[in-house]
Amino acid sequence: MKGRAVSRFDGKPVGSKRASATVATIEARSGIRGYPRLLLRLGRAYEHKDKNERHAWARVFMALADFLVENGLVGRGALWLQESASTLTDPQGSKALASKTWRRFALVSLGMRALTIDGISREEAARRAVQSVRGIGDTRTVLQRYDELQKDRVKNREARYLFQTRGQSLPKMIERGGAASVAKFFFDAANIKP
Repeated sequence: MKGRAVSRFDGKPVGSKRASATVATIEARSGIRGYPRLLLRLGRAYEHKDKNERHAWARVFMALADFLVENGLVGRGALWLQESASTLTDPQGSKALASKTWRRFALVSLGMRALTIDGISREEAARRAVQSVRGIGDTRTVLQRYDELQKDRVKNREARYLFQTRGQSLPKMIERGGAASVAKFFFDAANIKP
């Protein structure tokens, strides 16, 4: 995708070198990251709107939320978009945990992963998570969800996606701010109410 720009919602790349240079200039001057990827994801959502419009809108909301987070605008707005996407895709009357619950466990697990990368035991990381995040259960439950996410055994796509994509950036985040502050960032994100 690097070097190719997308201009329309149909998701087809623009062949012009000038268009990709324009996007690169916008990103460099404004500090905005992920603009071409946002347009591509919006285009893909548009392509699938005839199959399932609710899921297409959920994809739009998730793309916008990821774009905001990538550009440092973490907070109620991004969380509200994620919650809206979950509401559109969660099956009605299901016994499974809601996506917003799984998202909280993914955020908690990312904080725990940051701590374990720094050499803290799983049990201690879980204990800190339970102390920091309201209403996530006991240490045993948190450890169980952490292990499920680590081993990629979670059926909830949103939680898997969040854990995998943000998990890839953990080493850089830890290098910049330290494991404790990264864990606090994710624990605080799990506490945010839209």
